[in-house]
Parts: sequence; C-alpha cells; structure tokens
Amino acid sequence: MPRLSFARIAQDLLSRHQATSLYDRWKEAISFGEGAKATHFYVHEATDVVNIIWLNGDGIRDITFLPKNEEEPEPAQAMFNFVPLTSIVTLEVREAPNIAQLLIGVDGDIIVQVIVPSSPIGQLYWVALGQQETAELKRFLTAVLSAMVAKH
Repeated sequence: MPRLSFARIAQDLLSRHQATSLYDRWKEAISFGEGAKATHFYVHEATDVVNIIWLNGDGIRDITFLPKNEEEPEPAQAMFNFVPLTSIVTLEVREAPNIAQLLIGVDGDIIVQVIVPSSPIGQLYWVALGQQETAELKRFLTAVLSAMVAKH
C-alpha cells in the first residue's frame, strides 16, 4: 500500500478540525520559507492531542492542538513552533507504556523532548501511541537526527 503524501494527510486532518485554531496555526506555519514542503513528517491524532510535525530545508515546523476537554474549563488551544535545526541542543527519547501521561498528561508510549537553549526543559514534545505510531515517530526522529548531523 503506497504511503500517502504529507499534503494529503495534513489536509485530511485539517478538514476534521476546520473550525479550530489548529487551522489558523497551519496557515501561519506554511506562510514563510519552504512552508508545507516536507522531506519527512510525523502526524499524531488522538482525543487529547493532535500533532502535525514536519522537517524541511528551513528546519522543523511543529503544530500542536489540544482539543477542549469537556471535563476541564480550559478552551481548546493550538500552538505553532518553528525550530531551525541549529537551535536544537539535544533530543531526549523516553519509551515505556504510557510514559507521556506521566510526563505531560497525554496518552503515549514514546515521547521525544526537543531541547532548545531558550527553553531548557524542552519546547517541543512528540508523542506516539501504539506500535505503528511508534515506528513512524522513530523514522521521523532518525530523519531529524540525520539532518542535524548534516548541519553541524
């Protein structure tokens, strides 16, 4: 079965969250540089968090959407981060059953923390739940690490 393109996967996900701030963050993320061009990407969609993360010649674009939880008073929110590869100090990977719940309060069996100088506790978190997503996140992580090595 052929792998779907980044553009197709992103558009399908955005169509499910059309009336949310996720769509606004997407428009910001693609408005400069290489925009929606992706050499590698990772997409995670769960009830507690949605991520669209991609790597291109500019660096990493990361959009995180936290849907409104009916049990919590906080509204839904979306964040966009742009990180040039040269700004990354290190990447920390932790893997254990539902480790992300312990660290950041979302479901996930593997979590990658991207550490940058401006935020030493980690600005970005990438989470995967289940075997298929874990394999996809590990492929994306390998691509990011390879790109980082090539830049240094």
